[in-house]
Amino acid sequence: ATEIRLTDALGREVVLPDVPARVALIGKGVFMVADAVYTFPETDELVTAVAAMNQKSSKFLSMIDVNWEEKAEIDKSAGPEQIAALQPDCVIMKTTNQELCAQLETLQIPVVYLDFETPEQYARDLGILGQVFQNPERAMQLVDYFGDRTEAVSAVTNGIEAENRPSTLLLDYSVNDGTVALKVAPSNWMQ
Repeated sequence: ATEIRLTDALGREVVLPDVPARVALIGKGVFMVADAVYTFPETDELVTAVAAMNQKSSKFLSMIDVNWEEKAEIDKSAGPEQIAALQPDCVIMKTTNQELCAQLETLQIPVVYLDFETPEQYARDLGILGQVFQNPERAMQLVDYFGDRTEAVSAVTNGIEAENRPSTLLLDYSVNDGTVALKVAPSNWMQ
């Protein structure tokens, strides 16, 4: 057995008794976690359950995971009993789902929290995933890739005076029962 000790996004020490063979991606905002998890090549074999997603990520993930049809789908607000029934070695979820942690740990199911809300958190959280999947080389490749892209953009934008920089508004538009809704993410979110 290879015990893994890591510090998650909440600063908690998490101990995994071994490299997880059954990983469940649970809770609200799971699409951000799933998108990052699936940048690691071993995850199509290790992920056994994914919470339902309302941002159409499942359509994308089904194209890259040859085993997608075998994955259990669980409600994003599932309770500890439903999650335990999946028999995960590890649950990965966003920090916005903290209410489940104590209950899952009582059931001896390790929980790893991630954020993925800022570029700094993205790099940190990829490193955490590298520890979970015992693939730090892949985590470093991804961190370097995003860092190189960020530096390339900054090299151009840093030369533009602040008052001359264009601003961008990103809206999420939806229609539900004929009612139009617009959502705007806060400026400090990754989106």
